[in-house]
Amino acid sequence: MISVKISGGLGNQLFQYSFGKAQSLRNKTDFILDISNYKKISDRSYQLDAFAIGAPTKSLNFFEKISLKTFNKKKVVFESTPQFRTDVLLIKEAVFVGNWQSEKYFIEIESELRKELTLKKWSQKGEEFKKDIEASSDAVPVSIHIRRGDIAANPHLKEKHGVLDTNYYKQAVAKIRETVPNPLFYIFSDDTAWVKENLAFISPQHIISDNGLTNAEELSLMSLCSHNIIANSTFSWWGAWLNKNQQKIVIAPKRWFASDINSTDLLPEKWLKI
Repeated sequence: MISVKISGGLGNQLFQYSFGKAQSLRNKTDFILDISNYKKISDRSYQLDAFAIGAPTKSLNFFEKISLKTFNKKKVVFESTPQFRTDVLLIKEAVFVGNWQSEKYFIEIESELRKELTLKKWSQKGEEFKKDIEASSDAVPVSIHIRRGDIAANPHLKEKHGVLDTNYYKQAVAKIRETVPNPLFYIFSDDTAWVKENLAFISPQHIISDNGLTNAEELSLMSLCSHNIIANSTFSWWGAWLNKNQQKIVIAPKRWFASDINSTDLLPEKWLKI
């Protein structure tokens, strides 16, 4: 049995689930999602149930309630580095704790993941945006994600992760315009006030956020766009990765972290880094 500790926002949860799914299939064993973190952290919530995934969930409270005897029998594998680790791939029995942010952990089950990571239900507003993006004929839909909220407001997070400035988005939009005829930009952000004040040069644009959509809906709408400009955020990483367009252009920040953390295994090779 494999147990994967689920934590963080939707982007992190998708990495953890995908890692666990691939790990269980390659080792021919069952796996469960331990969601007990969300009983202790009020500003986050478990969101994978918006998708058609197949793994059961349990609130194990592993580090609080499990007996010492059982703990000593159970192997716990902590993610020691953000780099892809081959040494964990054939572990059949363990509790895995970490983010596991590389497609190399699950690329062999890409087709199956794409089938599972589809929304079970759209809201009325989400359905309207979905139809609008899919109905684009003359204009080519391009998603842009701007993440600021929790990072910009927290000095510790800002020092570690960094916040992308307008120069990144100017370069990214210019790259899109070089190749994509008549792009129509769909903007997703947790700080739409900043977007309106600083990114008015992006035109034509539709701001999708602040319309009462769930995170899973916004991520899914990103994936429906033909091309993607992402932030240094696992949320838009997944919006771009789930994009089925074989000719998609994905533009990502070359430096994912502001601090000196090696993220070379995080971004797929085909994505354009600036």
